[in-house]
Amino acid sequence: MYNAGNYHQHSESIRLSAIEALLDLSVVLVGLAARSIGPKGFTVPQYRTLVIIGGFSNCTVKEVSMILGVEPSTTSRIVARLIRKGFVKRSESPHDRRSVELRLTAKGKRFLQKVRQRRIMELDNITKELDPQLIQDVANSARLLLSALPSHFLVGTSVAANRDNRP
Repeated sequence: MYNAGNYHQHSESIRLSAIEALLDLSVVLVGLAARSIGPKGFTVPQYRTLVIIGGFSNCTVKEVSMILGVEPSTTSRIVARLIRKGFVKRSESPHDRRSVELRLTAKGKRFLQKVRQRRIMELDNITKELDPQLIQDVANSARLLLSALPSHFLVGTSVAANRDNRP
């Protein structure tokens, strides 16, 4: 006999178990990302800022701040460091002289590509011994989760190209 209460408890238990697994996975993936960044003195927030700026042909500090979930003054400090390192350039907006647009430099683009390559190698090492069906299941699950996220979370990902990612 069907019992709605038991079904709800079982469903909630499965959901909580999935959340716990995703939390564990996020810790590992953040560690992997941090390790793949490479150069000493380069932080995860700086890397994330580069990824966001690289996800647009141009963007403003305000837009980057909204995606990062931090105050514009914090983003301005991060961007200033990235400009000093030669990864980002700022220019006056052709549409609004009061607004400043951010773009990656060639050095910034090369850096992101190198980090991406290191991450691919790490993930390849992790997955190469897994059963192909399990790998396909992981890929399908990841795509499903990505499709459920708000588009501004996807800036810098391969799925972002098909969505409007501005906050």
